[in-house]
Amino acid sequence: MLETALVSGLFFLTLLPIYDLSRATYALVSLQHATRSAARVATTGSVMAGLSRVQSVRAMVQAGVPATGEADVTVTAKTLAGVATSGAGGPGELITVSATVDVPLITPGLSAFFPGGVYRARATSTLVNEEFSMAEAGA
Repeated sequence: MLETALVSGLFFLTLLPIYDLSRATYALVSLQHATRSAARVATTGSVMAGLSRVQSVRAMVQAGVPATGEADVTVTAKTLAGVATSGAGGPGELITVSATVDVPLITPGLSAFFPGGVYRARATSTLVNEEFSMAEAGA
């Protein structure tokens, strides 16, 4: 009986950090996929019904984020010369989609290594906008 209590305690001390790190990795990989997918769709000038291109990109990223929390999404655009432009940019310009999501950690020993006991997952995707009609893109 005593052996079971000792071994099960060690088992859970090993299992909880693995669970936390798995959740953090899942959040990071999901966020990377969501930003990459949203940036790829945005480069075509596509929009969701009733939304601007920037709002559409934010909605696509939010849809791809795991249930760990809401992502903070930033959409910026620049010309190839590096001059900032408004919205999600026009044809031939760079679009950058950045997102951050916080994953609270539950393991006391592990959360001490992260500020506030939270792992902050960040992902960024930068692509060049394809040729598209600005009128159809809702710009």
